[in-house]
Amino acid sequence: MIQSMTGFASQTLIIEQTNGLNPIHLTIYLKSLNSRFFEINCKIPSSLTALEVDIIKQLKNSLYRGQVYVTIHLHNPNSLISEISADTQTVMGYINAIKAIQKECDLPGDLRVEQIIRLPHVFSLKENELDEQTKNQIMIAMTTLEGELINTRNQEGLVLEQDLRTRISNMNRLIKEVIAKSATNIDTKKADMIAKVEQFAKDINDEALLESQKAYMHNALDKLDVHEEITRFCGHLKKLTSTLDAKELEKGKTLDFTLQECNREINTIAAKASCLEINTIAIEVKIEIEKMRQQVQNII
Repeated sequence: MIQSMTGFASQTLIIEQTNGLNPIHLTIYLKSLNSRFFEINCKIPSSLTALEVDIIKQLKNSLYRGQVYVTIHLHNPNSLISEISADTQTVMGYINAIKAIQKECDLPGDLRVEQIIRLPHVFSLKENELDEQTKNQIMIAMTTLEGELINTRNQEGLVLEQDLRTRISNMNRLIKEVIAKSATNIDTKKADMIAKVEQFAKDINDEALLESQKAYMHNALDKLDVHEEITRFCGHLKKLTSTLDAKELEKGKTLDFTLQECNREINTIAAKASCLEINTIAIEVKIEIEKMRQQVQNII
């Protein structure tokens, strides 16, 4: 089984407070996208920042890899405020400043309380610390969301796995065509070279030069032989399948590295074979590899 790095889950909670204040109404959003490593971005209210470290630890242990976004929206922020008090020092600062302006600019007028309370930072708000019961309920909700996110990742992973296995099957078929074309290619080139050597022997009566031409022919045929590269390529295809079959969850990087090796071998095969038909098949193989590499970027 493979798991993608893309998923989304959300949950809305209403938590009763033991201190008699209004219930806490919040919504938690959990989203993950593909990334080379595990990265997390938390966007939560300041009153809930005490939970951030626990949330990061919990998600890192279960999601392994990906760009993870945690957003907690507090629908009623005032539910955590237990006390509102006037900042008299700030108020006196405003009053003294206004009186100074009136005196300096000779401005008439009286300052009324309804004007003062509209000024910024006149009131101080005291937030209650989250009690353990509230923290536990939020973390339980995170665990539920974590499971839902993993389920969506698994569902997408099944689709990716089916596509990857199809492409591996396509490459197995294509490499068999390369094997057949390679044998024909070598036989054709060999027959052509033998004919040239025989004609050369008729035209030139030089045994040493003839032997040199035969050695050149054998060397050229050896360079056309791609059996070793084909063997390695087939081994990489088996590695891809065994990686998909493995029980380990983290497979993306192994698959990506193996596909790089596949690409290297098919490039060598195309270059050595020096055959239009094999080059055409090699292009099809490289297309399959590139499509697989795009898919693998979203696998844990």
